[in-house]
Amino acid sequence: MSLNYRILLAKVNIPAIVALMACSAVQADNVVGEDRILCSTSTVMLCVEDGKCFPISILDLDVPQFLIIDTKKKMIATTEASGEKRESPVANLSRHSGRIFLQGVENNRAYSILIEEEPGRFSAAIARDGITLSVFGACTNANVD
Repeated sequence: MSLNYRILLAKVNIPAIVALMACSAVQADNVVGEDRILCSTSTVMLCVEDGKCFPISILDLDVPQFLIIDTKKKMIATTEASGEKRESPVANLSRHSGRIFLQGVENNRAYSILIEEEPGRFSAAIARDGITLSVFGACTNANVD
């Protein structure tokens, strides 16, 4: 890993929200009406202010593989199996037209997440000081039996 790449990663210092990074082959599920949703990513792109973007692996970000989104509590948290106890409050949450919209700010980073309920796919953007992450993935009911 190059020194510039390490410096860039240190600058990003992704909060738990960005932990939506995970498996490369993720299957989405219908999450219509679900209050607890488990999400994992399939693709992550990191872009810098000079316009350069490149794919980045979840392994390089040192973040949890899965996240639980609780729409009733307006909270995003790591799973129990991750061994971490990270939570991030959601400042704005709305649900309409088959989509869930989540937004917030944590550690001087802004995030916005869109979950399409019927296919269970999500898109997220995280911004901070000349760096953005675009994250794409899939979600399912967190109360899986």
